[in-house]
Amino acid sequence: MFVFKSSTYKKLFYTYICCIIILLIIPLNGTINLTHVYFGFRSDHIVHSLIFLPFMFLCFLSQVVETNINLLIIGFLFAAFCETLHVFIPYRNASIFDFYANCIGITSSFVLFKLAQRMKLVPTLDS
Repeated sequence: MFVFKSSTYKKLFYTYICCIIILLIIPLNGTINLTHVYFGFRSDHIVHSLIFLPFMFLCFLSQVVETNINLLIIGFLFAAFCETLHVFIPYRNASIFDFYANCIGITSSFVLFKLAQRMKLVPTLDS
């Protein structure tokens, strides 16, 4: 197993954040069709959720925050920022459902993070 320094995780975390923001800004011009429905969910909402799955692990390992509640707060604020950014981009549309999908991704990430802590895969944070 590889063990990285906190600074390496921090660089990885900020690279991940920049990649998400770039994906939000670039025009896709309908090149990708994300309107299919799987299990009752539109595929773009599934993609929104999956994009946010690594958030908690990278945020924790980079030591950006110190408590579990701050992990959730930072995650939800970033999800809100990402959707609010769409308001200012002319070729994008902000959607409350996309925000919900972002929050589902953050919440799922937090649950997986807590399970990984219970299984001793990542160390526990002091709350």
